[in-house]
Amino acid sequence: MCLSKKCTSLSWTSPCSSESGYFTTCYTVQAYTFQRSRFGMLVSTALVLVFLLLHVIRSHRLYQELGFNSVF
Repeated sequence: MCLSKKCTSLSWTSPCSSESGYFTTCYTVQAYTFQRSRFGMLVSTALVLVFLLLHVIRSHRLYQELGFNSVF
């Protein structure tokens, strides 16, 4: 039985289901790519949060130096 399966990550089409090793490799690469992109998204989100936190601390210190303690 031949099934047409296409791998979008590696951009190839394999005609037969007997080549299941290629399918497994393809799906593993897709899962790895998804996991890596999700990890990259988490890292970038963490960096943005750290940057915002540092910005708030810097602004807080600036307000303290200027005497605007009532703002915070």
